[in-house]
Amino acid sequence: SLLWMLLPLVSVPLWPVAGESLARAMLVLLALGIGYEVGARALALEREGLPWSRLAPGGAGRWIAGRLVGVSALSLAMIVPAFAAVAVTFRLPAAALPALAEWTLSAAALSIALGLLTGAAFADPAWSHPRAMLGPGGRLAGTLLLVAQSVLWLWLGAVVVQPPPGLLAAPALAASAAIVAAA
Repeated sequence: SLLWMLLPLVSVPLWPVAGESLARAMLVLLALGIGYEVGARALALEREGLPWSRLAPGGAGRWIAGRLVGVSALSLAMIVPAFAAVAVTFRLPAAALPALAEWTLSAAALSIALGLLTGAAFADPAWSHPRAMLGPGGRLAGTLLLVAQSVLWLWLGAVVVQPPPGLLAAPALAASAAIVAAA
């Protein structure tokens, strides 16, 4: 996941990038990497016990929603220190931090939701190594989703200077609601 964060640094010698834009790209890509990695493995971790979630006292939707909250907390525990490190390293003004947090958290939320969806669809209950929690189809789907999200977020960052409030969070909320409803 940290390699995703360093990817924007490769572009710096090719064309000049403002500090805030580079920080946003680094944090968005880190959020995508962490969100997907943690999200895709959250359901696969249950192995053969996953079907039992349908019998949970609150129902499968509530169980999945709880899993979504747990995965989000774990992802935030890794994203917040990186956010602080990037903010200090790039000497970002305090006024820029809320917008940067919105970009980062929105990207993480969508990536977590899509990671959970990928894990639900492609989990291999017989995995023997954490890298094998998803089958080949799941790894391919995950890679394509990560590349598509990266392109989307980097394009949005280049085109949309100041998004309306809530616009960035809308895809993540929609994906999360769809996952919980589908359970």
